[in-house]
Amino acid sequence: YKQYNLKAKAWSDRALREERVIPNFGKESDALVESTLEEYGNLAGDFRGTTAYDRKHTELKEAMLAELGLIYAKQLDIVSEVLFETFRSNLNRLHVTKQLEKVIDSNAREAEKTFVRRVEEMRCKASKWRYTGARQRFVASLKEMSTERVQIARLEGSYIPGLRAPVNFTVHYLNPNVRPEDFTISNLMGDRPERMITIPQKTRRDRSLKAERGRMYAHQEASFNSKAGQTTSFDLQSPF
Repeated sequence: YKQYNLKAKAWSDRALREERVIPNFGKESDALVESTLEEYGNLAGDFRGTTAYDRKHTELKEAMLAELGLIYAKQLDIVSEVLFETFRSNLNRLHVTKQLEKVIDSNAREAEKTFVRRVEEMRCKASKWRYTGARQRFVASLKEMSTERVQIARLEGSYIPGLRAPVNFTVHYLNPNVRPEDFTISNLMGDRPERMITIPQKTRRDRSLKAERGRMYAHQEASFNSKAGQTTSFDLQSPF
């Protein structure tokens, strides 16, 4: 298997020692494995169909894929480093605008797509090589660099994120100290703002009822159900 040994050694030197990406590694490795297995078939053709032939065929294929897999793993690191440096360089050239975070996120997604495309092209189809872990590490490094770039822009005062719109909310709660029969609602006077809810003077069981006594304007929207135990709803825009 002289041809395989020569080519595998050359690839190993290029990837492991010189730390350079091997062009068309996926296609080339598939072709090399296939040609080597064909050579084995020609040399051991007399034993084709035997258990020993099949076992040696499988062992030879697994040994080649294991060796080439080490070269593939090294290339994953090389591609990751190259694309990360490109991403960082692009961030340094970005003009700070209100859309800074969106632009950075877009660049990060594009870098991830490029990484997946490159490493998929380098993968030997006859193998079970995976790059999930390398991809996760690469994406994590992109997120870290993105966060750092935004923080620097904020500290420099060149980037101020837009303020979020305020959130209005209403709280619904059950007041155990209030019975519906303790309250009467005055006649609603159309859409006039003078409409009000009157709390009877005679109800003075505790301080909470005293505090609630008086006039409650329409925009407080208090509703008291006719059945005890129902939920009482208040709008929180109280003038008190």
